[in-house]
Amino acid sequence: MRHFALPLLAGLFLWPASGRADAATAEALFRQGKDLMVKKQYGEACPKLAESQRLDPATGTLLALALCYEQAGLTASAWSTYSDVIARARLENSPEREQAARTRSAALEPNLARLTVKVPAGLLSLSDLEVKRDEVVLGAAALGQALPVDPGSHSVEVRASGKLPWTTKVQVTAAGRAVVDVPALADAPRPTTTSVAPVASSPVAPVRPPADTSRATLRTVSWITGGAGVVLLGVGGILAAQAVSKNKDSSANCDGNLCTDQGKQDRDDARSAGNLATGAAVVGVALAATGVTLFVLSRGKPDAAVSRLQLSPTVAPGQGGLWFRGAF
Repeated sequence: MRHFALPLLAGLFLWPASGRADAATAEALFRQGKDLMVKKQYGEACPKLAESQRLDPATGTLLALALCYEQAGLTASAWSTYSDVIARARLENSPEREQAARTRSAALEPNLARLTVKVPAGLLSLSDLEVKRDEVVLGAAALGQALPVDPGSHSVEVRASGKLPWTTKVQVTAAGRAVVDVPALADAPRPTTTSVAPVASSPVAPVRPPADTSRATLRTVSWITGGAGVVLLGVGGILAAQAVSKNKDSSANCDGNLCTDQGKQDRDDARSAGNLATGAAVVGVALAATGVTLFVLSRGKPDAAVSRLQLSPTVAPGQGGLWFRGAF
């Protein structure tokens, strides 16, 4: 009986309907698919027929596609496509195609592979529950039902907010039955928030320069100041000697306060040298005293640091001096 049915079906889908803009492409794909079916290359033939049907829907092409699926062993796809042929043939008043499709559909139905996806009641109550079979979402009415599938491997994926996703694969044999029991989904880990306790700030001790550095600085200044004082005292001594010498020279050219021009010059030079000697001596003594004072302080306690030091030279007619101020 099967040998007679196949030629009959082949004769029914030889002339697909056309008339659309893509009719030429659809016709070419239909012929290629038909030739591949003759060669039993169903894996290549079925996609060409499916594309031809998409471009230019026709009952003959749809019937050829159903037969291709059946020969390829895709029984659920064939059974579903035969159902589409029955509906189109009835609308087109084509009883021969309708009867041929009914015959093939009835022969396939008892041996369809079926897959049942069972979901526990706790998950069914979740409003955002999503169950997919082979990337196709199954509605609530499809869950728990033995639905036709093509033989082979099938994936089932379940997702819900606040839950870890669950997925599995199941192998369904030809005319076989398979059941997937979805377990209760585990709760997804909640994001943890880490609280950082405020760190109490401890008082920071004031930073002081190292004691050795302060004392070393004072010691250096004391040597410089004292040395300058000694130099000025030496200069003052030399100037004083010059003043005495010039004063003696003026005696040979002066009689009391009456002096020759040379005597007057010698006395003026003696007076100038004496004034300079006095100023140098005063400043020298002050600097020497300052140097000694700083040297003594540099050898004292580490905390005895000098916070302010000021030297103020003073010059007046006939005298000179140096003011020394410091805060310790």
